[in-house]
Amino acid sequence: MADMLHKLGSSYNQMGLMDYAAVPLRAALKIYETTPEDPRVPGILLALGNSLRKSNPGETEELYKKAAELRVAHLQYESPCPAWTNLGVLCSEQGRHAESLECYERVLRVREQSPGTPPDRIASVLNNMANCYRRMGSFAKAHGAVDRALKLLSAKDGATLPSVYGTKGMIHLDAGEDKQAIEWIRKALAGRERQSSPNLDATVENLESEIVALQRLGRESEVVVAQERLASLRATMQSMRQAGGYLAQ
Repeated sequence: MADMLHKLGSSYNQMGLMDYAAVPLRAALKIYETTPEDPRVPGILLALGNSLRKSNPGETEELYKKAAELRVAHLQYESPCPAWTNLGVLCSEQGRHAESLECYERVLRVREQSPGTPPDRIASVLNNMANCYRRMGSFAKAHGAVDRALKLLSAKDGATLPSVYGTKGMIHLDAGEDKQAIEWIRKALAGRERQSSPNLDATVENLESEIVALQRLGRESEVVVAQERLASLRATMQSMRQAGGYLAQ
């Protein structure tokens, strides 16, 4: 039952429906509280943290730290990397950039020194570092990190490429380079369309960024198209939330 609840919550997370993800994930964690040494506990802590990152960042930070501590306690030095990475994301979003980069650099060292680490996992860390540098306004460093990530990826890395494309677009957007921003954001959107279960929150963010760039360039006819697409996506997300409304009870 806990496994089923974990998978359900993770599916909601992947779709960007975080408010619904937290309910089954909390239920799964409650079941596993009777067996705290179960190796699946850190994964549930991580997933629950992901679902609460926007609504309850304080609890999220504690969940990430606990997940990492459990892995380290069992001498699983590669396994804490997802928790450290997500802790870096949380710190970056709160403007705690030095702490964020420290988390990312720790993960990067572990993954680069671990034989057989898939390139996309290294690229994912570099992508997060690029976003942190972007928020700091260090655009040259941001481009450097994201370009390193792109060199590691190929067309088969369909789960990671859209995120990296989107980061590249956001760096250009924040730097006021709107034409380049649109080019990369549209690559991100095209990549997400090819995914079987795209992250809807990330797609919304990409569309919102595209609209900002188009408006600043005065490309009003394209703004209308993007806004219609965004409205349709939000309506889809709302219908999905209504269909899953029983979870909030």
